[in-house]
Amino acid sequence: MVGQIGSTELKSPEKRNFRNRLARSMVLALLSFAVLPVLVMGIAGYSRAQSLLESQISVQLQTLSEAQGTALEQEMRTKEFRLDRIGRRPDFLEAANQLQNKSFTNSYFEQLNTEFDLVNRPDGKPIFDNFFIINRDGVIYGASEIEWVGVSLAESPYYTQLGEEVDAASIYNFGAIFTNQLVIFSKLEIYSNEGTYLGILVGVTESESIRQYLSDISTANPSVKAYLLTSNDVYVWIDPYTKKLTDFEPPVEQNESIVNTLAGLVEPDELIEFENHEGVPVVAHARSLDRANSDLILEIPVEIAFGQLESLAPFTILLFFGTLLILAIVLWMATNRVVKPLLKLSNATRDFADGNWRSRSDIERDDEIGALAYSFNSMADQLTELYQTLTQQVENRTEYIRTAAEVAQSIAVTFNLDELLNKTARLIVERFGYYHAGVFMLSQSGKRANLRAAYGPSADEMLKRGHSLEVGSASIVGWVSSTNSPRVASDVGDDIVHFKNELLPDTRAEVGIPISIGDNVLGVLDVQSIYSESFDEATISVLVTLSNQIATAIQ
Repeated sequence: MVGQIGSTELKSPEKRNFRNRLARSMVLALLSFAVLPVLVMGIAGYSRAQSLLESQISVQLQTLSEAQGTALEQEMRTKEFRLDRIGRRPDFLEAANQLQNKSFTNSYFEQLNTEFDLVNRPDGKPIFDNFFIINRDGVIYGASEIEWVGVSLAESPYYTQLGEEVDAASIYNFGAIFTNQLVIFSKLEIYSNEGTYLGILVGVTESESIRQYLSDISTANPSVKAYLLTSNDVYVWIDPYTKKLTDFEPPVEQNESIVNTLAGLVEPDELIEFENHEGVPVVAHARSLDRANSDLILEIPVEIAFGQLESLAPFTILLFFGTLLILAIVLWMATNRVVKPLLKLSNATRDFADGNWRSRSDIERDDEIGALAYSFNSMADQLTELYQTLTQQVENRTEYIRTAAEVAQSIAVTFNLDELLNKTARLIVERFGYYHAGVFMLSQSGKRANLRAAYGPSADEMLKRGHSLEVGSASIVGWVSSTNSPRVASDVGDDIVHFKNELLPDTRAEVGIPISIGDNVLGVLDVQSIYSESFDEATISVLVTLSNQIATAIQ
């Protein structure tokens, strides 16, 4: 059967223009009974159009909300990563420790700000607008703005939100240093290099950044207004006159609709309708921005959203009478054009179901029957192609497993350890087509993983340098050797554990497999590829099998 399919040249039928004559002819056969159904169809069509329009608006708002919400969530995730990196810098922590101990000298303030900016400005543009550090009593003792130092935030409204177990807080009118402003605080508890609690490091995203974010949403769709509900339950929008962020008090109906949606009392894809604080009837969509600890609401006036429906009623009436007229004209043309083509199509379908993969239906018509024949032929082509593809995948997987077995067999007959490890690395690269393979063996102290064998473009140089990595270090090998578990970096650019080796600049994906007997880790099998997403579950399974055999051979 595979040979038969492979030798058959399959061509997709030429795309045809179908005129839908079958629908008109069949309805005309029941013309005397068709008035009521067509009328019902018109009314249903109008209702359906309204429903589809609502669905379209809902999808548009959800898509816009999802895109902008994801962008903000990603930005907040970046802020979290940056703040975490800042809070781990020894010099930053040392300066904070000295300032907390009342060593208020310019050198420590400069050191604090310099260390913060090294991470905060990766490409010259700051991630945070400002920062400050507060102690247990809520007093600022270190900040990007020197006049903030010594200010107590303990009496400020909503100060307790800085102590809650969340990574961020969006607060309007925080008081003290931020009055009548919307600010997003990103928070991180920091400790000195000796483990002493230093307080809370707060990265500040100020109003202008948030205003630009809301402005971008309105720029993408001028009919849509966007505003935020902060973590202290204040609604904030861009004032259309001043173009600045300001708060507003929503009507009860608006607030209840939004709160119920965010609480899950309304389906996520369902539009909510209310009269907004400007007295305009609107439809809206609301979603939570968890990383910003706030909520995004998008609304569009009902008049703009459903204005197109006003022209649909006369069109529906015209369609009703036009349809009846057309049905009366074409009734006599319909009968003989239905049965024979359907019978031919039925026979072709039966032949295909019986295993004749070449069976196709002749396309002799340009109506729905022709469209059905065209669809059948397209489906048959796709099924045939799918069968061929699955067959090829099975053959490829079989060959892959056969190659892995051959590699394992080559390993099994080698008894010299160095020869075993070098042959393993070479066979993995040559047979599987990878960029680099290396075998690390743990030192007697168990604290370092030393490169014992390697094969690839820089293998000799790495062995010559005595390349090694510390167990538990920020590298795939260090992580695997400390956890006795495989780890895959499908894209090394996104994996914070990956160690970038200057001798292997083309690495795009990496996998580390422990070479172990039970809980005893002997080493790590490290394989690298020049292609992202190179290591799937089947590949990892084969490499795990090889590492187990290596461990057994070493033992």
